[in-house]
Amino acid sequence: MKRIIIGESQKTRLFEAYREGFSFDTLAMLYDGWSNEGSGGELQMEYCEKYLGPVQNYGSSRCTFTLSDNMILKLAYGERGEFMREAGMEQNRVEFELYQKADTPLLPRIYKHDENFTFLVCESVVPAREIDFEQYLGVPFYGVYRQRTSKQPRRMGSGDVEIGFDKYFDDLKDEGEFCDLSMDAILSYIQCNYVQGSDDGVPNRQYEELIEDSWWLQEIVKLAKNYGMSDLCQPDNYGLVNRDGEPLIVVLDSGFNHDVWKNYYQ
Repeated sequence: MKRIIIGESQKTRLFEAYREGFSFDTLAMLYDGWSNEGSGGELQMEYCEKYLGPVQNYGSSRCTFTLSDNMILKLAYGERGEFMREAGMEQNRVEFELYQKADTPLLPRIYKHDENFTFLVCESVVPAREIDFEQYLGVPFYGVYRQRTSKQPRRMGSGDVEIGFDKYFDDLKDEGEFCDLSMDAILSYIQCNYVQGSDDGVPNRQYEELIEDSWWLQEIVKLAKNYGMSDLCQPDNYGLVNRDGEPLIVVLDSGFNHDVWKNYYQ
């Protein structure tokens, strides 16, 4: 059977054909529909709700709609008025430019955007759980293992389960066992020591050795150091995608950097 590869622009055209009546061009033309007394982006919000259904998630200046199993739409929308909508547009712009410039697999793919960055069409990502960091990166997020590792197959009543990531640990771990490291602490270290504009970090040899041994952490450092990506320490800012048949933890919201925080949220 011949395998057909669908390109990024083809995906958005296929979606428009599937969702009869919806057009990204029309959504873009509704950019100026807002009220000083109401929320920024009211007409775009109404249009999306009409054709895409209810909002999937709200953020401080953006909301998301589900387009398909593998695509979402991020819409700049400020419940507190046009200023916060501008923050959402700026985050969309930063996210797209970072996706273009940074040669890293840790960012969701972006398929489409409008001229003013009122919306992005992105790869859909499953929200990551704390245990995913333990399973795929070998370090629990908050320093406590959440799942027992065992090389024994599951036995009736034993509770032992073959979960497939013993190779990430130097020994078997029991659920609830403490670890002298945590992904939260490592990411906090990176944010304090590498994010552009941050100057409150203190060098730590142990963390530097961990970063040197982990390609994933090296990619996070590159995003923080070269592109000012911030908000690294929240587990809900990460998600899972399937890349080349392997699960990968990626950054969900790369549009929030030091400059966005300083200009809109400080």
